[in-house]
Amino acid sequence: MKRTLAVFAAALLCAAGAQAESAVTVSMTNYAFTPGTLNLKAGETYRIHFSNDSNKSHDFTAREFFQSSTIAPGDKAKLEDGEEVELEGGQAIDITLTPNCAGIYAASCTLFMHSMLGMTGMVVVH
Repeated sequence: MKRTLAVFAAALLCAAGAQAESAVTVSMTNYAFTPGTLNLKAGETYRIHFSNDSNKSHDFTAREFFQSSTIAPGDKAKLEDGEEVELEGGQAIDITLTPNCAGIYAASCTLFMHSMLGMTGMVVVH
């Protein structure tokens, strides 16, 4: 009985570790991402909370970053063309993903003139 409980407890700990994820928030405002740079670790799972805190539509487009990451199956449909998070004013969405490759990835809002007005950022994966 003790051995069975020990095996069960070890299995629970392994399952809990496998599901652990870090939470990160990206706020979209007129015309910026906060934070401007996301620092993530390759192989670590993140729940990124994208929040459009303005009254205008914005997107977070980072094609290479999203393509080089493993997106949770239930969240793939939340990405437009597999490369951007698009939100109306006041909307929010969570995307769970695991970055696979170290690198520096550009991010921007692709709506007309938004990046020219400063709505750009980076995702740095270590």
